[in-house]
Amino acid sequence: MKINFRLSSMKPHLHLFILFMMMVLGLMNVNGQTKMTEGRIGQPINDSLMTTFFNKTLVEYFSDTVPKIDQIKYGCLLLQTDWDTTKLLKSVGVNHFKYFEIFNQVGNFLVKPIKKNKGRLIYHISFGYYARDTLDINIYYSIIEGFIKQLIDSGDIRDGKLGYIPTARFIYDNEKGIWIYHSFQESLNKRLSEIDKHLHPKQE
Repeated sequence: MKINFRLSSMKPHLHLFILFMMMVLGLMNVNGQTKMTEGRIGQPINDSLMTTFFNKTLVEYFSDTVPKIDQIKYGCLLLQTDWDTTKLLKSVGVNHFKYFEIFNQVGNFLVKPIKKNKGRLIYHISFGYYARDTLDINIYYSIIEGFIKQLIDSGDIRDGKLGYIPTARFIYDNEKGIWIYHSFQESLNKRLSEIDKHLHPKQE
């Protein structure tokens, strides 16, 4: 039985931002797989490198020693993504992943009876260009709040009071010719530093 998945309390700004950037940068979707158009961005990324970025983000986000609550209760974590999952990690340590692409596929992975899934998390992982040669990969989650017949009622948890901070950021270093990884903590510290400078400007 397939269950339609519906998000309530959705914060659409990140989705709109990513869609806008994809339009500007000329990203094309071919047979469900995102391809980047060379010349529209500073540094082209092939599928293999993008998959590496996804896996790096998964490893940093999910602990390899501490299981998530859903791992303990349901035996796996649910991840939704449009990216090709054949090369993505199937687990990080004690946390095991079940991937799906479209929302109405999530019903295939829910335990029975269906009401036992109330409060379960559904993780989402996606990418987008924040600026030229700056790629963000984000993981956020929805919470299954209840069930309306065959609809899953879910709240969306994403940006906090500090605004948009990516789960992982990759910036291309033109001098070294490599992509530099910036963790969520590094981006958070940078944002806090910016706020502190704004609130306490140095006197000339």
